Amino acid sequence: MFFIFPLLATFLLMAAPALADQPNGCPDFSAPLITLNKVIAPPRLDQSLGLTRLRQMAMDTQKEFSSQRHETPVGLTSASLKLETQFEIKVRTTSNDPMVCAQISALTLHFGFDDTTVYMARELPHHTCSYAEVLAHEQKHIAVDQELVDALTPALQTLLQQAVASIGVIRASSSKVAEQQIASLIHQYMGDLGAHLSEIRKKKQAQIDTPTEYDRLSRSCQGALSQIILDASTP
Repeated sequence: MFFIFPLLATFLLMAAPALADQPNGCPDFSAPLITLNKVIAPPRLDQSLGLTRLRQMAMDTQKEFSSQRHETPVGLTSASLKLETQFEIKVRTTSNDPMVCAQISALTLHFGFDDTTVYMARELPHHTCSYAEVLAHEQKHIAVDQELVDALTPALQTLLQQAVASIGVIRASSSKVAEQQIASLIHQYMGDLGAHLSEIRKKKQAQIDTPTEYDRLSRSCQGALSQIILDASTP
């Protein structure tokens, strides 16, 4: 996982809006409480779909599959990285100033994979060598996602602290306006962060689906997987 933290550091320098140092007559920014909550849910196994349907799903760009390199997949793992924020805003007013000052006082990030589904082609006979090989391959994808979440925890803590500090203290005409401005900045930041993390995940998952791995699978179990695919494609 050596490449994760340099990429996140680059993202931090580019993505956070620099608003904290603007003199606006508001009180100094105070560090908020940042909480990270890793989302952990067991993967679901789906064995109801055939090879034709799995091939269509692998080509569907709307699904977040661990890999889309499969020509005729006998197994697929679907999962999407969840980044969900909840935050509290502290608003300060004074009797002689119609404007308000607001900042994030606490932010919680829920992140992880809570919708992982492993699709196993129904043509795979249960309790066979082929079934076990395909399932073991898909479990490698699940392990990569779990390792990614664990590795990201300390980096995300720093990223969020600095991002909130970059937003700083907002001066606005009302509490509602301030809250809308802060929510918009957080929404934009989390969208950019999510896209960046998705690219990191894509690169890491690609290390699982290699030509060498596919060749190994096709030769495993005395070529049983190749025969299953051939039989399914034969009218």
